Amino acid sequence: MSATLQFLSNRWVDYMRGAYKLRKTYKKYEQLFEWITGESTADYPHLARRRKRAKTSIRKKKHAPPAATCSSSTSSSSSQPSTQHHPRSFPSPWSVKGGIFFGLGLLILIFSLLPPKLAKLLNTFGFYASRPFALQLLQEAYHLNDELYSPLSAMALLAYYTSLSSFIHPQLLPSSFNLAKARAVVDATKAKFPQGKIWKLLEGKLCRMEGDLAKSVQVLRDCRRRNSVCTSVWQLNQKYQKQYDALIAKGANKDVLSPCLQQFQSLVVSELSLQISALSVYEMGWGQIFLGDYFQASETFFRLESMNNWSRAFYHYIATCCLYGDEEYDKAALDFMQIPKLLARRRRHGSRLMPNEQFADHVIRQWLVQAAISSATATATVAPMTGRKPSSSSSSLVLTGASLQKVALVHPLWELIYVWHGLYHVSPSMLATMQVELQKTLDTLGKWSTAYCSERARLYLLLGVVQRECGDDDHAETCFKRVLMLKKVCHLHHRHNDHPIQPPVSQQDQQHQPMHESASSANASTLMGAVSWAGPYALYELALLKALQLEKVSTIEKKRHIAREAKDYLHKIDSPHGLDAISHDEWMAKDISYEAAYMLLHVRCQLLAEKLDELVDA
Repeated sequence: MSATLQFLSNRWVDYMRGAYKLRKTYKKYEQLFEWITGESTADYPHLARRRKRAKTSIRKKKHAPPAATCSSSTSSSSSQPSTQHHPRSFPSPWSVKGGIFFGLGLLILIFSLLPPKLAKLLNTFGFYASRPFALQLLQEAYHLNDELYSPLSAMALLAYYTSLSSFIHPQLLPSSFNLAKARAVVDATKAKFPQGKIWKLLEGKLCRMEGDLAKSVQVLRDCRRRNSVCTSVWQLNQKYQKQYDALIAKGANKDVLSPCLQQFQSLVVSELSLQISALSVYEMGWGQIFLGDYFQASETFFRLESMNNWSRAFYHYIATCCLYGDEEYDKAALDFMQIPKLLARRRRHGSRLMPNEQFADHVIRQWLVQAAISSATATATVAPMTGRKPSSSSSSLVLTGASLQKVALVHPLWELIYVWHGLYHVSPSMLATMQVELQKTLDTLGKWSTAYCSERARLYLLLGVVQRECGDDDHAETCFKRVLMLKKVCHLHHRHNDHPIQPPVSQQDQQHQPMHESASSANASTLMGAVSWAGPYALYELALLKALQLEKVSTIEKKRHIAREAKDYLHKIDSPHGLDAISHDEWMAKDISYEAAYMLLHVRCQLLAEKLDELVDA
């Protein structure tokens, strides 16, 4: 874990140290794996599939009626190599094997989720990062029924699988671990640990994948309430620390100290319970958003802001987007203006903003820029009539409910849902409302206007996704291709004609704002009209459309042709030939404000590429 955390820093020295530690751990697990199985990690998946096919053929032969004695003798003789093929020359405890399979599987699964640059770096050190192999090892560790590693493997599998709904279309989930298997694992583990809050949390996320949103919210609410800890862990720690010190001062024996030690140990469980409760509240809030209960969702995320200090500004942003979705525009405008203050406070303490916070900060900065342009235009129009000089004070940049509706051309809640979870769980009635509103906004902006390029690109992207979910693939493909066309045309226009107005920053914030963040925000504001995350996502959505078509095709040649087209779209996301040569450097720079969107897109592309290989092989 310490090696994995070193990758969070932006220094190459920490990258190399983390890579060295991970390689050392990986090599130890690899040696243990070869010692206990007699096979290398590269050969084991192929041999395991061959053994599985041999077992299925033997079962078919056993259930088939015997034709003659010679056939039975040949079948028994043919079964001999399959039973002797498993190279285990000595017995091994299940706990040792389960620990090796769990550790190696979890390590490879973490490797497979790393960004491309880090993955290439780890490949040079000899790592084997195959996600299907990692899931196979975790499933085998679970089926060993070890008391320690079987529940841990189940937790890793369910945590990974229940998170897939945020990254890939429900029709393209991996077949190696499907909904039926996940439900069986949850039910079996709940029977062993009926009071476990972790399994309640995972069951709530699984119910969402199964399409039962109301039950998902109810299960997560029950997980939050169960064994709730009302007193803070810090207060309990202070209380029991004083008791323990008093007992030691009196010279108490072990029989007297043991209850106090048990209370100390319960503190760790209490702290973990608080963290699981916070995760349950987070997932419950998203479930309420999918159900359309925006007011209750806003209350949930405002409550989470006081429960957990992981990213209070982002929780505040989600809650405020829910207020906007509930048409509380005046209140939403006031709460949106609180987010830059929360982030400025973090900058003063020298903390680096997280990707989701940078995303929220950039969205609000864009609104402030557009509000400044509108205010400057209105002031320049009114000034000759009144004889007043235009004012450049920052008071004109305070958002109100009316100004927020004008500058928020892309619905912030819809954008948030798509980037973080996709529109897979949105109800059909909500999709119909989104389609009407998106089309109305696009008609207002104009079809061939070069103004608001970033907003129009995101509107077309969301409209295409909505149309795809409604079953209109042809119009969806047209919208995605129009996004790519908009990026080229608008970039050329704004490259020569854009002179955006930057929002004024107070002198105190300028002193405490880091150099690289101010430069990146300035660069983002400069390209506000021409660059956004919509282009790469449009390429991904085109690849996703092709992947959905694969299940409707029967011939192998056509399957391979469609899969090749889908992979070409995925390749264009990181290829200089996928976008126009002028804007490629700016696309690939991946402005820090859109880092969260690019990180989520990377995982989605990985999962889609693996599913394409699986569909073609099938």
